[in-house]
Amino acid sequence: MSPYGRTKVFLEHVIKDLCSASVYKQQEYLKEIETKDKVQNGSAVNGSSVNGSSVNGCNGCSNNSKKNYVWSAVLLRYFNPAGAHPSGIMGEDPQGIPNNLMPFLAQVAVGNLEKLSVFGKDYPTADGACIRDYLHVLDLAQGHVAALEKMDKEQAAGNHDCWAYNLGTGTGYSVFDMIKAFNKAVGRELPYVVTGRRPGDVPNLTADPRLANKELDWKAEKTLDEMCADLWRWQRNNPHGYNTNPTSIS
Repeated sequence: MSPYGRTKVFLEHVIKDLCSASVYKQQEYLKEIETKDKVQNGSAVNGSSVNGSSVNGCNGCSNNSKKNYVWSAVLLRYFNPAGAHPSGIMGEDPQGIPNNLMPFLAQVAVGNLEKLSVFGKDYPTADGACIRDYLHVLDLAQGHVAALEKMDKEQAAGNHDCWAYNLGTGTGYSVFDMIKAFNKAVGRELPYVVTGRRPGDVPNLTADPRLANKELDWKAEKTLDEMCADLWRWQRNNPHGYNTNPTSIS
């Protein structure tokens, strides 16, 4: 479902009876994100993108409704989920051309796409490529469990609020780092071409997950090599996603 769709469902089915009339303005793009090493928990989401605008709207509605109603919410900011279930039978199955780096690389590896496009290599980073924080989907799932446990505990104590956490590793990897890591998992060099910058991309988006580490007792445990190995196992066994008969390997 698109960011628009997710926001529509959220607003219609959760907030409809809770929020009073509110007006939300688009937050100004935060220039400091380009210079900070890590995105702090209190940083605003980039409202210039579709996803950022939808997140801002949901976040604002959640924070507004908590003032007058006895309910709670936990907002989780994801940082580039990657990987797949280690069994090789559950993974991402993008419909059409993937928008994210890792599923795109996986499609190149099985021959469904010809090559990867790297959008710019003139950013102020060590190798000139954008840096992002990649999080294994199993760590992300555990983050959801930890958030629910936090909310249950707080509600049992009579605390109703809206909490927000970054879910990430706190370590950034460039596009070229990810290509190299996935090449290692696949066992061969995958083709790519460097093109111009993509509008809206910033040099570095790395999470500061310390608040989640402390308050949720959660920390990402999976390594970059595990992310790549698990993703390749899924894609190799299921080159056409869930249209392929799933198999399991050790």
